[in-house]
Amino acid sequence: MVRAAVLWPIHTVARYGIRGPVRPREPPANAGIGVLVITPDYRFTIIETADGRKAATTTEEFAALQRSELAFSGLATFSPDPNNPNGLKMVSNVDIAWNAEWVGTLQTRFLTLDGNRLTIRTEPHKNPHNGELAISTLVFERAR
Repeated sequence: MVRAAVLWPIHTVARYGIRGPVRPREPPANAGIGVLVITPDYRFTIIETADGRKAATTTEEFAALQRSELAFSGLATFSPDPNNPNGLKMVSNVDIAWNAEWVGTLQTRFLTLDGNRLTIRTEPHKNPHNGELAISTLVFERAR
């Protein structure tokens, strides 16, 4: 028996450095900048890319593409969010990632579901693109 995964395209993204907004953005309709997939066996997979990416031909352009994406996957465990009675704490054991530093790490996220919108917030973490301490909030809208 095949059980379906749930597909969640990104609706909005905001990253806040400890000193204020780093890169808040709301993608235009059909921007396709990211997707989250959660499978019935609790595999969490996310792929996110920056707006306006173009095909690369040089080493520098390929490096810029690498800095403008984020992708990882791993099996997740869920428990109640200690700070939100309506939320969940999710810990993903990363087994594949765009950044080899993340493989083998535990990535903690806090999830809240409101209708067809899923909000995911990170703990304070080192922003993988600029090294600054940041908190990210991503809002996904369930695909129909």
